[in-house]
Amino acid sequence: MAGITRIYGILLFIIGMIGYILTSGASFTALIPSVFGMIFVVLGRLAQKESYRKHVMHAAVIIAVIALAGSFTGIPQLFSYVAGNEEILIQAALSRAIMAILTIGYIALAVRSFIQARQVPQDSGSD
Repeated sequence: MAGITRIYGILLFIIGMIGYILTSGASFTALIPSVFGMIFVVLGRLAQKESYRKHVMHAAVIIAVIALAGSFTGIPQLFSYVAGNEEILIQAALSRAIMAILTIGYIALAVRSFIQARQVPQDSGSD
């Protein structure tokens, strides 16, 4: 899951940079996905160390839930834009919608990983 966390972080970083470029640097808020991306890259790197993994991955999911809460509005805004609402800023809505979809997938993979980890019998000496 540490590798997936790093890939997820890189994708968020790219989304933020593309959003910033598409707004011609006019909107610093377009960089928000990049900030989250950098956090996830660092967490993914920290999770490579066995002694940190469990705590770091739980922290990553909590941060992902926060990221989802902030980006989820992009999905209905995207549908609103497609339905004809031209007041929606398409670059912002698209960026948030992509971030939300990636985040939902990341959270689902993390939860699956947590469930699998609890099903695997652990050695009594590894704790």
